[in-house]
Amino acid sequence: PLYEYGKPRGNILANMVKETGSDAVLFCLTKFCDPDAFDQPLVKKDLEKADVSMLSIEMDQHVDSTQQIRTRIQGFLEMQL
Repeated sequence: PLYEYGKPRGNILANMVKETGSDAVLFCLTKFCDPDAFDQPLVKKDLEKADVSMLSIEMDQHVDSTQQIRTRIQGFLEMQL
């Protein structure tokens, strides 16, 4: 189901971050993709609980917004330093 309380996706990502020594998670959403949109708040909550930073980016396949996405990622990376 789209909304399933206790989905493990956030905890799985938090464990992967710790195992790999990563600093954060980049959560990419495809515009109008309901499964990812429903998971995003649950994943964010789990990652916050594990003290892992996350940047959510919504992408539209029909619009070329590469520069805007690049700027958001660069800003996020600068905040992590």
